[in-house]
Amino acid sequence: MIRRSLFILMKACLKLMSVIEEYWFNVLLKIVLFLNRVEYGEGVKTVRSVPDFNVNLKNGKIKLGSRITFNNYGEPSTNTKCKLMVGANAEIKIADNVGLNGVIIYAKKRVSIGEYTLIGGGTKVFDTDFHNLDWKERRNPQKMNEARIIPVEIGSDVFIGTNCIICKGVHIGEHSIIAAGSVVVKDIPANEVWGGNPAKFIRKVIG
Repeated sequence: MIRRSLFILMKACLKLMSVIEEYWFNVLLKIVLFLNRVEYGEGVKTVRSVPDFNVNLKNGKIKLGSRITFNNYGEPSTNTKCKLMVGANAEIKIADNVGLNGVIIYAKKRVSIGEYTLIGGGTKVFDTDFHNLDWKERRNPQKMNEARIIPVEIGSDVFIGTNCIICKGVHIGEHSIIAAGSVVVKDIPANEVWGGNPAKFIRKVIG
């Protein structure tokens, strides 16, 4: 009887600690958003940790809608935390009701994500090649970072599986599904399932 009571008490204490931890993570989130001049709506929350925000103060912007969830560390997020990085005169815009699990987004120009989109753990979204694709130019320190930059647009109600890479210039249409581990290098129409490296059409979305 005593052992059972201790077990129940321990579970209650762990639950209380979890609630307190989540509360403080979300207090810290608001501070981080303020310090990075991030615009955000109501109900933005974080789980297990606070995402990293790196916003270039030379007109770099992050705009978050309402009820966005950042899931960090743990099984669903493949033990990583969300990171949003924005260069000078660039923007990340995320609409309402989006869920991000350990996702990394890097914008040198613009990355936009539509409402009700879910992006799985370890996925990366980049709108740049980061480095010059000409090997001769990469040998020149002054030109090696002259990379192509093309905005990325992800539509509403898109589901992107874990460990995907969304490359520069890609537009993903609404309601589409990207299979886990895919590398997306070209536009995907609405209401389609794509997968693979490079990602290819699999079938239409049913329903």
